[in-house]
Amino acid sequence: FKTDIKRKLPRNNLYSNLLLDSKENLLLFSNDSIYISYDKAVSWVPTGKMNFISEKLKISKQNILYNNEAIDNITYSLDYGLNWNSFQLERPFSFSEVYLTANNLFYWTEEDFLTSNSVLKYTYNFGKTIQTYNLPSTYRLLFVDDYENLYFRTNTLTEIKVLNIINNKES
Repeated sequence: FKTDIKRKLPRNNLYSNLLLDSKENLLLFSNDSIYISYDKAVSWVPTGKMNFISEKLKISKQNILYNNEAIDNITYSLDYGLNWNSFQLERPFSFSEVYLTANNLFYWTEEDFLTSNSVLKYTYNFGKTIQTYNLPSTYRLLFVDDYENLYFRTNTLTEIKVLNIINNKES
């Protein structure tokens, strides 16, 4: 029983991220390329190109690559990086992490520090339309699960709020 197994990397390069897709294939990201391994890192196949910092990449349950932090746009790929798409955001003063659910809804919050207003934004059609949901200024988005439940920190230290704006339920 050997637990220390060394695998060759596709080429000499600085690799910054390693993700596992829903089929348990490994995705390796360098500063300019994406590689996929179908055999637990025994071999690597080039699959796409990178044009931004890959440490911020995540992969959804539907194997959509997306940048989970954005300043002015959200970037995503439906084909492991062969083609990249993006949609523009209004210039928020502050934004939260970006989440992509199993139903392909992107969620993020935008905050205006001058007014303390916070809004939840989401899109179900990859940015063609962006919906807005006003939040209390004390809410901070912590997590979004695969069933569209949004978990918020509130101003109390003893509770979190769970909100599902699709089903219009709060708990």
